[in-house]
Amino acid sequence: MATVLVTSVGSLVGQNVLDAIAPYRNQLRLLGTNSLADAVSNFRCDACFLAPPVEQVNAWRAHLALLLQAEAINLVIPGRDDDVIALASWLEEEPEYLGRFLVGSVSAARAFQDKVHCARFAAESRLPFAPTVASGSPQAVLEALALYDRFADLSAAPLIAKPRAGNGSHGVRLLLKRSDVSTLAMRPGYAIQPYLDPHPKLEQFVQEAHDIGVPLWFEIPERALYGAQVLIDPLGQLAGTFCFRAEMSGGRPSLLERDDSPDLAALALAYGQAFAAAGWRGPCNIQAKCDPALGLLAIETNGRFSGGTSARSALGFDEVGMVLQQWLGTALAPRAAAESKRVIKQLKDRVLNEAAAQQLARLGAWRK
Repeated sequence: MATVLVTSVGSLVGQNVLDAIAPYRNQLRLLGTNSLADAVSNFRCDACFLAPPVEQVNAWRAHLALLLQAEAINLVIPGRDDDVIALASWLEEEPEYLGRFLVGSVSAARAFQDKVHCARFAAESRLPFAPTVASGSPQAVLEALALYDRFADLSAAPLIAKPRAGNGSHGVRLLLKRSDVSTLAMRPGYAIQPYLDPHPKLEQFVQEAHDIGVPLWFEIPERALYGAQVLIDPLGQLAGTFCFRAEMSGGRPSLLERDDSPDLAALALAYGQAFAAAGWRGPCNIQAKCDPALGLLAIETNGRFSGGTSARSALGFDEVGMVLQQWLGTALAPRAAAESKRVIKQLKDRVLNEAAAQQLARLGAWRK
């Protein structure tokens, strides 16, 4: 029986992997690591281990290396963006882990990790990508202001500034005025892009934010984020693709709908081939917006399973199952085809096993 480890299993990605892998639990042993003892998903595994934060590279590697040997782990699935780059860097230094880490080259991982690197990767590969300015210099101010002027007549918030690393809309800012652009473009660490295909009520949302008092939960829903999930097998072949439209709330998908449009399929194929050629192996996620003037443009990418993994699985794209077959050689029974093109994602209550959390915190390990 194969043993699979999910790092940062308490993350949203970890939850999605656990949901998608559920039908195969009787065919494998599932382990997790997490830096927090009281994450409820820790205890959905067969065993979980308290790990150092991935930022403590040497301690994190040493901990994982012990687990790889002691638990005879066959496959490590990263649960966060930071885990992706950490595993790719480790694999480059110690190639003996090839086939055991669900990652590829460091150069590809950097494009996934950093939105500015991704824009440069897309330009070098001649792939469509949203115009992107790297903040942190006087030149960045000039470039960002030019971008602002280009899109100012199209939206109440012409530009969007995202942390170069990270996901889930954390730290993202809408730039409403030229003074906003000038100020933020001087701060390092941001990728500045046009805010493509804004919500039709964006101006109303912005006005409400300027009324007396700041809304405690101010958010702008995303009605049309396009995406593609591509699987690249261990030999570098494109082994599966699923294209979709997502509606987002608070940076998380609330609805996911299959999209079979030729333009999105072509974008997925082009990016999948480019990342495969750059040495990536495993999942590859492309997010895109459709602008009336510029067409379909990628806005960011990542190299892992995502918050939509379980939804895609429910719609018939069994990406976790395919990975198990491709990377472990495990024969799995096919899952039933979906009868719908849409999945509605809702919150689910899970009771925390307090005794298990205390044991994990005290001993560093918990087993079912």
